[in-house]
Amino acid sequence: MNVPSIVTDRLNAAARAASVKGGEEISAIYVGERLGLADAFLIVSGSSERQVEAIAEAVEDELRINHEDQ
Repeated sequence: MNVPSIVTDRLNAAARAASVKGGEEISAIYVGERLGLADAFLIVSGSSERQVEAIAEAVEDELRINHEDQ
């Protein structure tokens, strides 16, 4: 399976943003060839609802600010 570089770039950026907010057990699943809804899923664990919300916001901000034009 050949994952497009734009997908790996975005996944890496999202994973870094999640990690900065304390995200753990970070996993990525590429589904681009099987699912028309998304290219990949990033799965991240957090220790509380508040932390999960902070992780999600950090990932959204990273992708919106630094990867929106790609």
